[in-house]
Amino acid sequence: MISIDNFTKSFERENLLEDINLVIHSNKRITLVGKNGSGKTTFLKCLIGQEEFQGRISSEDIKISMMEQENNFENIDKPFNDYLKDKEGELEKEKRELEKELGDPDIYTDENKFNSLMDRYNLLSTNNLSNQKNKRIAELLDKLSIDKDILNKNISELSGGQKIKLRIAECLAGEADLYLLDEPTNHLDLEASEWLGKYIKENINSLIVISHDRY
Repeated sequence: MISIDNFTKSFERENLLEDINLVIHSNKRITLVGKNGSGKTTFLKCLIGQEEFQGRISSEDIKISMMEQENNFENIDKPFNDYLKDKEGELEKEKRELEKELGDPDIYTDENKFNSLMDRYNLLSTNNLSNQKNKRIAELLDKLSIDKDILNKNISELSGGQKIKLRIAECLAGEADLYLLDEPTNHLDLEASEWLGKYIKENINSLIVISHDRY
């Protein structure tokens, strides 16, 4: 499904992740463990092209849906539907910027840089934002015992539990081939955690999750 070769992610000349070689096969459920700041979330973002990296991340023709941490929802003074539209616009803008870089003749003098940029562009194209239907999100919120009316409220007004449930619904509505869940049970009540665990067992074959509990 995804092949990772000589992958390195750096911040300010420091290597956070270095020389990773890995194949992520279909129908595997993987848990990432490690202390805070070790690069788990950054790695997931690289898998969908949100972060620059060195090396190669090659994927087949798949769709990936990622649930980010709820702290990315902080101070968003707009309803969720408006947020989704803006998010899709930002994705297209990022792809256009990469297209401009790939159109520079100088990029072809550095094969490694060209390959990484091309991989990142392809990974951005795997992001399944276009398939996140409002009806499906509302159905999932109902399963999570949340009224769909929260879709009309500013995200900044929601509780931590409501935000994480919105994140979960956003991710699962993508109907992807691979799901990336970043600490999905933070601020989640027991009933919702049990529902999520059951949903994963029954509906999701390929998964990478960052979590600190058994769910």
